[in-house]
Amino acid sequence: MRGFPLCLLLVFVGCDDHIIGELRPATATDEAEIGEGWCAVQTLLTEQCHSCHSAARAVADLDLATTPFETLTTWVSPTYGEVLVTASDPSRSLLLRKLEGDLGYGGMMPPSGFVGDALFGEVQQWVAEGATPGCDEPPPTPEGRYHPVGWSEPTRHGIGAKLQQDDCTSCHGETLQGGDVGIACSDCHDDVVDDWTTACTFCHGDDEDGSGAPPEDIDDNDDPATISFPAHRLHLSSDTHADWDCTQCHTVPTTVFSTGHLFVGDATAGRAELTFGAGLAPAASSSPTGCSNVYCHGDGQSNGDVSRTESVACGDCHGIQSRPALWGSLSFAHEKHLDEGVRCVECHPNVNPSDEITDKELHVDGEVALSLPEGMTYLGDLRCTGTCHDEPHQFRWTDDD
Repeated sequence: MRGFPLCLLLVFVGCDDHIIGELRPATATDEAEIGEGWCAVQTLLTEQCHSCHSAARAVADLDLATTPFETLTTWVSPTYGEVLVTASDPSRSLLLRKLEGDLGYGGMMPPSGFVGDALFGEVQQWVAEGATPGCDEPPPTPEGRYHPVGWSEPTRHGIGAKLQQDDCTSCHGETLQGGDVGIACSDCHDDVVDDWTTACTFCHGDDEDGSGAPPEDIDDNDDPATISFPAHRLHLSSDTHADWDCTQCHTVPTTVFSTGHLFVGDATAGRAELTFGAGLAPAASSSPTGCSNVYCHGDGQSNGDVSRTESVACGDCHGIQSRPALWGSLSFAHEKHLDEGVRCVECHPNVNPSDEITDKELHVDGEVALSLPEGMTYLGDLRCTGTCHDEPHQFRWTDDD
């Protein structure tokens, strides 16, 4: 125990009236490194506490990173039934007892041992002077330390890693398992997910449904109005086409270390590469404003263009039964059939008379879905044979028919 041996204090004050030792001011040199008052407390939390007590890894349900001041002064320990900090009363502050290694309050915190007299003294002084928030001049990065104070918070180093503001692998190893500094990402992150290196939603997407697509972007933005590609979810889950996989537009990595994804060979920091080769539109291209030469937004005869913010409705890509003005845009004998009262549903099984998609697996899948009336057979190459509506079909329809 700092200040006095524990046994002597117990003699003077008794076991029920444990008192933290004398206040010890930090030296001027120490103050420049750790700050004063609330600044010093922030140094303590970021340097010694956040690795176990943050939103990402709230050991004992204690998060000292998200709202640190409120937590220190209002959170009640379920183990000891006390708040961590009692303003103006160091002797009754659980935080200081844990830093002291008080034998009546479990093991010392942090588990690595003393935080140092200078830092402890500043925190103790802050409590004694009323424990108020406010840090006008955060302490500078200590000499020999690479990251700034507070870097251990997920909202700091997570963004830094995803946007490649630093080369993480040069210090922490090619697979971030420690490297020269001996600090592995898995030390904390594996407590959040079984294997963070293969969990897409660890960096982007939706934890609840397991999709790696927004509403959360790589920069943690989850505002539908400003995310990078608002139509992501409509591609993955729609009422008008099959649920497409990410491979329609992206090369899907197997781990976060896959070449070109993030840490290895990624030349476009903070931006997802679009590669259409494995999807329905292998010849498509993209730009910041949208996509071009895309089968999925074409008319069934040729490929189309679409803006990244464009809302697409039935009839926007090709003519439909309920919009006669568009019949002329349909290929070959479609307009003739519609003029004569033939309904789309009589030949196409994935729609109903109200132009609603009834089997989305058969729509925008790269194939024409046909289910001809009884007595009719499709021979391919736009040729049908048989009799439909009392009209024989023994020839190939052309645009001139």
